[in-house]
Amino acid sequence: MHTIRYSSSRQEVWRWYWRSWAKPDGLWLYHLIISVSCAVAYTVINISDGFSFTDFIKFAILSFLACLVLFPLWSQIMFKPALRTLSISVNGLETSIGKQSGKRSWAQIKEIESIGSEIVIKGTNNNAFIIPMRAFNDEAERQEFLHSAQTWNMNSACLTNSSSGRAKGAHR
Repeated sequence: MHTIRYSSSRQEVWRWYWRSWAKPDGLWLYHLIISVSCAVAYTVINISDGFSFTDFIKFAILSFLACLVLFPLWSQIMFKPALRTLSISVNGLETSIGKQSGKRSWAQIKEIESIGSEIVIKGTNNNAFIIPMRAFNDEAERQEFLHSAQTWNMNSACLTNSSSGRAKGAHR
């Protein structure tokens, strides 16, 4: 088991958001789906005026721009600067921040990656734990934490796949 304590910064959340946005299967895809859905809804509501492809495109672009502003703003509004305690073990992770606490099994973790000096543990719901270097005493402790998390996550994926009879990649 590993337990760390750290506080995140708004800047770290901001950077993670835009890195996640820019990935090939990133948050931009959610923005696009929402924008097209809004444009379709707008078109259906206003179909009595006749279909206008130009209006559809305008509404989709406006919706996309709204997503570009509102979603990163929401991550900043929901930001929690308080000290977080995060423990990982073979069973998953446990976290607490202020009076809130929660647990996640490794099956609920989509990926664990080292990006620059940060470790990012991303859940299947696309929320993430952004763990800065300052959470560790030194690089060796950081590497041990990262290795354990990735190993336990991968082992969980292998157990899940073997018990369900499905073939799946070693790293999710």
